[in-house]
Amino acid sequence: MRCDLHVHSIASGMFTVPGLNRICRESYNDPAEVYDRLKQMSMSIVTITDHDSIDGAEALRRHPDFFLSEEVTVRMPSGAEMHMGVYGITERDHDEIQRRRNDFIALLMYLTERKLFFSANHVFSGLTGRRKEEDFQWFESYIPAFETRNGQMWPAANGSAARLAARLGKIGIAGSDSHTIAGVGLTFTEVPGARTVDEFFAGLRAGADAYTAYMGAAASLRQTCSASSDRFSGTNRGRWHCRRSRCWYRLLLRGTG
Repeated sequence: MRCDLHVHSIASGMFTVPGLNRICRESYNDPAEVYDRLKQMSMSIVTITDHDSIDGAEALRRHPDFFLSEEVTVRMPSGAEMHMGVYGITERDHDEIQRRRNDFIALLMYLTERKLFFSANHVFSGLTGRRKEEDFQWFESYIPAFETRNGQMWPAANGSAARLAARLGKIGIAGSDSHTIAGVGLTFTEVPGARTVDEFFAGLRAGADAYTAYMGAAASLRQTCSASSDRFSGTNRGRWHCRRSRCWYRLLLRGTG
């Protein structure tokens, strides 16, 4: 089964970059159009991970292969912020997650109690400000998965995330992080042998023959490459492929790795 685990729609709200936060949205993608694009890109199951919102899911609930997720803006004990992907949630989970997102420890307790799958997204980017040393200690101790392939990050940032995940024995996942339709489904996570959403996440947790596939965009480069990535955990080997092309959104993120 394949799934792009990091996708945005118009429900992600306003752009957070100063000067643009009053005139630009994070994404103008219509949720129904996102779903159609993901299916065209051969995704077996579909989710949307809007910033602190599940409003974009309303139009997609009728699809049996859709599940609810969100990208949560979390306040760390250090005062720094991070983006956390939380998957397979309910509306009640969303309410509790939003209530606790400024208290990292309280949020961790809830996610653990509910046995929800969650990840630290774009670990080595500056999108949420400078990372503190103690943030990585929290990541190491309590977060089960790292986003090791993000379709909008520079290769150096993805590579650093993959190496850290390998060293700490974390689950590696991938997603396009696309805020435009063109990039949706170009980066995805695949779990061979899974047939349901539950089996998909069970496969990731177990690390048995699960791997991430990457076909993302990079600014001003056009080439095709393939390689074997680092071991993520146990017997879990990651394999990735990428097809690089131009992407305006990456230019905005230049230097954040």
